[in-house]
Amino acid sequence: MTENPLSAPAKRSQGIPPTVLVLLSIGSVQFGAAIAKGLFDSLGPGGTVFLRISLAALVLLLLWRPKLGGYGRREYGFAVALGLVLAGMNLSFYLAIDRIPLGVAVTLEFVGPWASRSSGRDGCSTGSGRRSRPSASSCLRR
Repeated sequence: MTENPLSAPAKRSQGIPPTVLVLLSIGSVQFGAAIAKGLFDSLGPGGTVFLRISLAALVLLLLWRPKLGGYGRREYGFAVALGLVLAGMNLSFYLAIDRIPLGVAVTLEFVGPWASRSSGRDGCSTGSGRRSRPSASSCLRR
């Protein structure tokens, strides 16, 4: 009898645990924001965003070495749109930390998605299959 592949337990990767990745990500955001705040006097928020996006593109080109040819206009358009959205997001955040304390801005940056997630409007389930207002822990488990 053939076993159903959907009922087999998923094999977990032996890589870095997700909790460690989340903590590294949080630390990276905090460290990057603190460095950026120090650059505002000389570059301003807009110049800091330009520097950050430029350095990120350079690091990706050096480490990943993507094939730049062979894509259509649509794919390049999506890539440019993603870059503009990320630049706009960074500029909004940097304008905020230029005006309010860094800790408050980072807290608001975290609370927004968390509140959306815990409100139940994104389909966060309580585990019983019903879509109702879940607890914070049920959303954080996902």
